[in-house]
Amino acid sequence: DYNESLPDDNPYEGKLFNCDKPIFPYNLKEMFDKHGAEVMRSTPFGNNILADFAKKAIEKEALGKDNITDFLTVSFSSTDYVGHILGPRSMELQDTYLRLDLTIADFIDYLDKTVGKDNYLLFLTADHACAENANHLKDHKYNVKNVPARDISKAIKEFSTTTFGENLVIEYSNFNIFFNKDLIKSKGLELAKIKQTFRDFLMTQEQVKRVYTEEEILASTGNDYYLNFINNGYDVTQNGDLVVLDKPGYIEYGATGTTHGTPYAYDTHTPLLFYGWKIKPGESYDKKEITQIAPTLAFKLKLELPNGTQSKVLTEVLGEK
Repeated sequence: DYNESLPDDNPYEGKLFNCDKPIFPYNLKEMFDKHGAEVMRSTPFGNNILADFAKKAIEKEALGKDNITDFLTVSFSSTDYVGHILGPRSMELQDTYLRLDLTIADFIDYLDKTVGKDNYLLFLTADHACAENANHLKDHKYNVKNVPARDISKAIKEFSTTTFGENLVIEYSNFNIFFNKDLIKSKGLELAKIKQTFRDFLMTQEQVKRVYTEEEILASTGNDYYLNFINNGYDVTQNGDLVVLDKPGYIEYGATGTTHGTPYAYDTHTPLLFYGWKIKPGESYDKKEITQIAPTLAFKLKLELPNGTQSKVLTEVLGEK
């Protein structure tokens, strides 16, 4: 019973590998014959195959068979592919999670039998959540919309050409604008003024909430909630000269499916579960951060802390049985 999904045939879902309609049942053999093994990643069975690989790795590497700690990470990513294509309210995504639940249960049973119950520590979380499909929200009276990234990139380049007679932007990608600094210098233009001009333009766009410069990001004091999020993930060697923050509910994506990448709760709120060795039953509703996992494990295993950690730990997890 897909009790958390929209009807199977709805306008907010993309099509898996150009199928006629995004509805059950799917002819996976036909898709496989046309597109090859890559179709597996966009089905629940990609997770099953990964679990089989994980079991084989445990067996062949003899993990958990001595007194030296082994660490194995398993990334069940079919949920991500299915979610991007079909969206968070699709039957297909709920089906993927229902099947993943069974896959994880089977994997835990395997660990109990091979490593031994309470001889392993398992934690489960995600690197992100996802947004609602913007058109689904719009049809329910929300003032939002989807804006394809290619349209934003085109508008930025057209603005640059109209304003400066030349495209000064190398790329717009993942909310980052990268300027052609060599070109800007050769034209005798000031980078700071270029940034401000583009910032003013971007703030006229319906979806944009704020625009931050590299200097503002690096000087973040933590007082600006959203800027602090951006600062935590900013690298001067890889990120852009400007970083755009869209308004809540807007997504830089196509009309169907969904995406992620903002600091809003619907993108960043994920579960975190610990199970097994020296873990007491319990739950917490306090806000936690994914960066607390590594130092917590270090303390749990009595190891040195990772080099880049801020040493904030999950005290609930450190309380032993």
